[in-house]
Amino acid sequence: MMKSSCDQSVVISGESGAGKTESANYIMNCLSTMSGNVTAINEQIIASGELLEAFGNAKTIRNRNSSRFGKFIFIKFSKGGKIRGANITSYLLEKSRIISRAPIERTYHVFMYLLEGSTPEEKALLKLLPFDQYTYLAGTERTAPGIDDVASFKKIKKLMLLIGLNDEDQESYFRILSAILLMGNVAFHEAGDNHEVVAKNMDGEQHLITCPIFPN
Repeated sequence: MMKSSCDQSVVISGESGAGKTESANYIMNCLSTMSGNVTAINEQIIASGELLEAFGNAKTIRNRNSSRFGKFIFIKFSKGGKIRGANITSYLLEKSRIISRAPIERTYHVFMYLLEGSTPEEKALLKLLPFDQYTYLAGTERTAPGIDDVASFKKIKKLMLLIGLNDEDQESYFRILSAILLMGNVAFHEAGDNHEVVAKNMDGEQHLITCPIFPN
């Protein structure tokens, strides 16, 4: 890149478990080192990649840290070869993993980090339930060899701080994750002639949802 003054691209592809995620991490660390002294920007770029893994990677049959999404990383360099910034675009997230998985697989790492690593105070604040009370986690492996959910939760909170997400921002993200899990416990039933739905909560009460279900 420095010799030709032209943009350079690296395409990392392969089957599940081939090492795409690890290869990308090695390249990112290599570019960070070769660009000179490690700056806050370098650290933030690497931290962003690790955060994306927490939210988009999961244990599968073939790999304990399998990326369930694709990403494009555009790194900007100065004329002297220093990293000036980066844009990271994610795509093709496997949304179905949230509600169902193959046997012995897990949901996305971040859900497990949150449930296993949060303190009793955080669990109360975020309205978190015990693992076995979530419909969305039925059939999900609770633990995975080589993954420390408690330590990983502490790490992602530090990474969030590194990229500029304060405690209030983090709480907002964790509240959303808790809400996603809780939504799986809500049962919906069609009611009335206007294609309305009724949500039945855990106490047996029924609540009319105003948005209609459109007929086929």
